[in-house]
Amino acid sequence: MNQVETKPLVLNTIFEILQTYGEHLPITLWRDIFVNGLWHFFDKVKEQTHLSALQPDILVESSALFKVLDGVLSLYDKFFPQISDLLAEILALLVTFISSENEHLATCGTTSLGMLLSNCGKSFSAGHWSAILQAFSEVLKLTNPQRNKANILGEKTEVKPDQAPEVQKTESTGKRNRKERKKALPGPQDYLEGLLANGRVRVEVIQLLQTTVVNKFFGSLNTEHIQTLLCLAQQTYEVGIHTLQDDQFFSHIQRIWEMRKLTLLIQLQNKIAADAMYCYLEILFRLENEEDEERRQLADKCLITSCTSVISNFMNEEKKVLPKVTMKRRPSTQVETPPENPRVMQTLTSTYPIVLLILEKILTYTDEKFGSTLLVVYPLICDLALSSNFELRLAVRKTLWRVGNTSIKGFDTEFRPWS
Repeated sequence: MNQVETKPLVLNTIFEILQTYGEHLPITLWRDIFVNGLWHFFDKVKEQTHLSALQPDILVESSALFKVLDGVLSLYDKFFPQISDLLAEILALLVTFISSENEHLATCGTTSLGMLLSNCGKSFSAGHWSAILQAFSEVLKLTNPQRNKANILGEKTEVKPDQAPEVQKTESTGKRNRKERKKALPGPQDYLEGLLANGRVRVEVIQLLQTTVVNKFFGSLNTEHIQTLLCLAQQTYEVGIHTLQDDQFFSHIQRIWEMRKLTLLIQLQNKIAADAMYCYLEILFRLENEEDEERRQLADKCLITSCTSVISNFMNEEKKVLPKVTMKRRPSTQVETPPENPRVMQTLTSTYPIVLLILEKILTYTDEKFGSTLLVVYPLICDLALSSNFELRLAVRKTLWRVGNTSIKGFDTEFRPWS
């Protein structure tokens, strides 16, 4: 039997032994088995950095690696009371997978992290959740698009010696070796592909935060954890918006990349920013209903400001695509349709759900809270009535109908003359 055939058999035997006799093993032996034994299956993954997307031999082993990860997580779930202290080592391994620019490995890592949270989330202590949020922070830092921007713009196309792939030594001349090494170094196209891969990872990570951490285990998080979550979501949103607003960056990409991939990059960055802001607002709206005063204060400080900022930015973007009507002296009008901008259109498409979320949550408020909120956002809601999106106009109509049927202190003085 060759190595390819024996490796699955060896792995199956190891996991069967551990599943059967694991309860009798001390934590020191478990750590030795994980770190000095099973972890060596992932050595090739750990050696890859930003060049992992260029290594085809990793793809062949990705299914086998996923089986090992699945086996490790099954052991961790079954013997959690004994080996819960090994969470840091497991998270470090998952971060290596997720931050890889190889899409297969990154998907393998995010899937495994989701399984870990779903299976063991109810048993995690405050220290475990701190380690998990730290892992999320590390992944978002390693997949930040700003890391590749300088290389794409051509300001820095070199890689560090430990990041460059090894070139086999031959008896050829030094000139030929230099050519081979130069060819092995990544160029702007490679970094752009890495940017796409990292974008997909960031989308999956934010969705994992939203669907698993926030929706399933929000009650298990303390105030410090929630503050960390808010910071992660806000920073991810700001990075996405900053990337989208960099005209020099996108004009440079347009010269060296096909339009299909450029559109995909814009879609990814918009989705990252929109999902991050959606997660941020969802956390704040949950905090509003908390009984703990300290947790409610987190929402009171920044909820209204965030909502007004989102609606204002949305209307500013929509004004760029709405037709402009100019009146002449004679009874005729001239309609000017602005040229279509893919970045603006994608921004609007990804922001619609966030504005709808804000309007739906405002409608669920009590009359007193509805009135106090409306005194701040009423002019913006009136602007939304001009939106080109039918669902938004319908939500605005429901809001204005409630305004007409609710007695709001100070509203007549503030807004009736203006209306």
